[in-house]
Amino acid sequence: MIRRRRTMARRTVDLETIRRRVARSLGRRGRGKFVAIDRNTGDYLVAGDLDALAAALSRIRGKVANFRIIRLGSRAAIELRPLR
Repeated sequence: MIRRRRTMARRTVDLETIRRRVARSLGRRGRGKFVAIDRNTGDYLVAGDLDALAAALSRIRGKVANFRIIRLGSRAAIELRPLR
């Protein structure tokens, strides 16, 4: 299941605050899910696996990749940024 949420647009996005908010809202059932957080706007997508998350991200038109991907319950993160 893929969930897409929008947060209020701000000048600076606190990725850790958004991660904590998502983890708190999903609770125990969110453990192991993947979250892609837009570094510019704070919008995020939640998916059960990386393939579903990649498919959802590829459907966002006109969006340059600038996401942090995290797995809830894990310390690891993946940074997706545009090539220069």
